[in-house]
Amino acid sequence: MQPTMKIIGILRHGEAEPFVAAGGDAQRALTNSGQLMSRAAGNTIKSVFDHHGGLDAIYHSPFVRTTETANAVHDVQVHGAEQSCQIAATDALLGDNAVKRVCDWLDGISEQRVLLVSHQPLVSYLLSYLLHGESGAATGRAAEHAFYPASLAVLSTEFIGPGCASLIASHHHAI
Repeated sequence: MQPTMKIIGILRHGEAEPFVAAGGDAQRALTNSGQLMSRAAGNTIKSVFDHHGGLDAIYHSPFVRTTETANAVHDVQVHGAEQSCQIAATDALLGDNAVKRVCDWLDGISEQRVLLVSHQPLVSYLLSYLLHGESGAATGRAAEHAFYPASLAVLSTEFIGPGCASLIASHHHAI
């Protein structure tokens, strides 16, 4: 049996309000610019994923800013679309998780075309691991793949593992 190609988008949440204003890191909401960045990212994601059969699912950490980013992207995906796209929060995408835990979770999901909305440094470490086989934490390779708010990387891979992915697209959504 031939392996199925997975298309994985990795998106850092849009610009969030300062830590002090939110009453806790998990409660930080997107700024107005962050909302605009997230919708812009949604348009890019729709364009890229439409070339690969559409987006099956959006997974995000349960924090307010990642939830708002995922919802903005989801709104763009389902607007006028014939195909549905599920959206769900998961603790697997909390920013302090180990890359191996995220990969184990990712390997276990059934969807083939997914977007992951998460935090720094996890998004940089995950991208570095899938592209180069290193998480970047010890080597500094994650700096090669800096994720600013609303930065996106899209990968293709037959397997979830170190150095198995190829970069399809990357984009930073500045407002």
